[in-house]
Parts: sequence; C-alpha cells; structure tokens
Amino acid sequence: MIEVREPGKRYGDRTAMDGPSYQVGSIGGWPSLGLVCGYSAVLLALAAVMLRRRDA
Repeated sequence: MIEVREPGKRYGDRTAMDGPSYQVGSIGGWPSLGLVCGYSAVLLALAAVMLRRRDA
C-alpha cells in the first residue's frame, strides 16, 4: 500500500518534502560530473585547434 504524506508535515526525523537519501546522494555527484565533462570539452576543443593549425 502506498503511504500518502502531507507536504511540510514532519514524519520522524524528516519532512514529507524530503526525498529518500539515495536521491540526495546522487544529486551531490552531479557537480563533479559537470566538471569532468567541461574539462573534456575544453581539451577536445584545444586538440581540434592544434590539428587545424598543423594541417594549415
């Protein structure tokens, strides 16, 4: 059976608006993923510029 919780009402140590702990933990991992993707994009752009200059 699905438990319905009222928004803002406290249930034990959490409010109904709090998500499960695994959701909070996975959101915490996104900033580092963004940094890795950004760093990779910069490296690929620099490599493309270097290859273009070498071929010219």
